[in-house]
Amino acid sequence: MTTSPSVLTVKSWELRLSSASSRSSKTQT
Repeated sequence: MTTSPSVLTVKSWELRLSSASSRSSKTQT
């Protein structure tokens, strides 16, 4: 399996979304 830039971008976005969602949930609570 070759690590393509697109895969890295998707992973980075997933981390951003997960962190953002966790922050928003904490703020809403």
